[in-house]
Amino acid sequence: MDKKGKTKKPVKEEEDEGEIVMGQDNLDMVNFNDDQDMGEGFKVRKEPNLIHLHYQQRTTRKCLTIVQGLPYDLDLKKILRAWKKIYNCNGAIHKDEENTEGVIQLQGDKRKDVAKFLVEEGIASKEEIKIHGA
Repeated sequence: MDKKGKTKKPVKEEEDEGEIVMGQDNLDMVNFNDDQDMGEGFKVRKEPNLIHLHYQQRTTRKCLTIVQGLPYDLDLKKILRAWKKIYNCNGAIHKDEENTEGVIQLQGDKRKDVAKFLVEEGIASKEEIKIHGA
């Protein structure tokens, strides 16, 4: 009953002919294993999230280690601070073009050290880390 003593009428739900509403019954129809576009920028990935470790030469004696593919749910500032202290180098955090993952740059060739750190801390497994460069 309403505040005024009137009873509420049931609202008739209108159904659109072309619209499919995702409910528990329709969930069986969706195949999440295929690489498909889910609409509005969402895409189901077929491969696991890889962390790429790149080597970039700056000058004859200076180089950079670029760590790409770290998810934003990690505290990148704490990781960078730990790396700077452990490896005695400087570094910076940059945003990726899609703003979906963080990119960290370290001075010097620290690819093997970073890979070992990521495995020991449980951030990634050996299969999820790909080392690029010479």
